[in-house]
Amino acid sequence: MTEAGLRALAERRRRLGLPHWLVVDEAHSSLPVNAVAGAAAELDGEGLCLASCRSSWIRPLLTASVDIFVLARTTDPQELAFLSERMTAAGVDGAAVAAALPGLLNGEFVLIQPGPDGRPSALSFVPTPRETVHVRHLAKYADARVGASRRFIFRNADGHEIASAESLTEFLRVVERVDPGVLDWHARRGDFSRWVRDVFSDEELGRQLRKAESRWARGELAGLAQSLARPIQARYGG
Repeated sequence: MTEAGLRALAERRRRLGLPHWLVVDEAHSSLPVNAVAGAAAELDGEGLCLASCRSSWIRPLLTASVDIFVLARTTDPQELAFLSERMTAAGVDGAAVAAALPGLLNGEFVLIQPGPDGRPSALSFVPTPRETVHVRHLAKYADARVGASRRFIFRNADGHEIASAESLTEFLRVVERVDPGVLDWHARRGDFSRWVRDVFSDEELGRQLRKAESRWARGELAGLAQSLARPIQARYGG
């Protein structure tokens, strides 16, 4: 569906010159590395605005064509490494940018854009307060697929793969039906909370799942599956 939609927009732009801009929110989900190859080539980055918290997951053909960047605070090592490499390719001191991003305050950003001479420059800024209320629809993140390389792999005590999940929604489905012994093995290792922190960068949910894992190990919980599902459902819906 994404491929067909992007092709239709690219064709409309060729015929009419409109739309001037295409804004793709959650671009890491709709324009990932291993998808929409043909449509991405047709768009070739012209008049394309990509919004993402995981820019390293976006198809390189598109990120390579970006010439203006608005960067927010991140501490994720994979994202910092990607941004450092991408900034260096754009003619900016990538190491300096990567070093600065973890220290940004919430609501503070770094703008990198070409100057009148074509050479990129960087400055930090704080935008003016928004005039409308921002409502975060966290439920949409539950369906975001993280890709095969970052999926959660459910294993038994012998290390054999039993099932896997590429999104929180899939994770909940597997937790409901997998053997309790598999959940016990992962919980005692702290695997569930580690996956949420490392892959989704959700420290709060990771903390809640770690608490459930610890309480399970101490014998304080009657049902592990429900104790894992409850905080995810409360935070993201489901």
